[in-house]
Amino acid sequence: MAVVTDPHPTNAPAIRAYEKASFIPYVEGNHPQWGRSLLMACTR
Repeated sequence: MAVVTDPHPTNAPAIRAYEKASFIPYVEGNHPQWGRSLLMACTR
């Protein structure tokens, strides 16, 4: 089982918080409607 989130890549406070909660960044994407995002997942 995995939990996935997608904060904006420039949202450093959110990325740090997710990393503290054991999320790992995987890939940065760019969706035409919603813009840039950093895909992060936690599999524990």
